[in-house]
Amino acid sequence: MKAIEEAIATLYPYNAKPGQREALHHLIYHRKDLILIAGTGFGKSIILQAVSVLLQKSTTIVILPLDQIGNEQSDYIRQIGGIPCFLNKDTICPKLLNEVQHGCFTHVLV
Repeated sequence: MKAIEEAIATLYPYNAKPGQREALHHLIYHRKDLILIAGTGFGKSIILQAVSVLLQKSTTIVILPLDQIGNEQSDYIRQIGGIPCFLNKDTICPKLLNEVQHGCFTHVLV
């Protein structure tokens, strides 16, 4: 867990909460899917943003309810060193889908 704490401290200006640490530990060390159901304010975004920035050759797929959230998440992922792709009705095209298929992005936000 110490490595998780240090990684989060490098990416964010605050410490991870206990549930966030466990979720990140599961994803990074067990390399298995995770379904996380958490309330508003839990900090789910930190988990979605951090995993594929910390793990090489991994892609996080995020389904979002609003384009505004997708734009905000894309901006923040870029700030912490990720390579996001935001797919919506305005951005989707064969070239972008081909890049997604070939693993060009750390995060695919839909």
